[in-house]
Amino acid sequence: PYIGFLAEYDKAVVLYAKRDAWEWEKTTNSAVIIFNGGYRFRFQGGFFLNLGALLGAASTKYKWDYIDPTYVGSSNNPKSGKDIIPFGMLEVTLGVEF
Repeated sequence: PYIGFLAEYDKAVVLYAKRDAWEWEKTTNSAVIIFNGGYRFRFQGGFFLNLGALLGAASTKYKWDYIDPTYVGSSNNPKSGKDIIPFGMLEVTLGVEF
């Protein structure tokens, strides 16, 4: 049997349509947490087969607005939102141990 854990955090600031009238900036913060577990079957020659599952959740928080406040589509309130997405995956892995 095996168990595992992964945590990831990412922050990005991206500028779109640089030097155009509709130039806009987006800031994104993302976090992912995954737990996994299963069983590893070992064979002669170092080959193995993993059978397991991964369960976790991803969270993204974003905000974007036009750089030029006088642009037609601009407003005083930046567009923003937050998404939380739970997920699950089955794992089948073939590999070789050295």
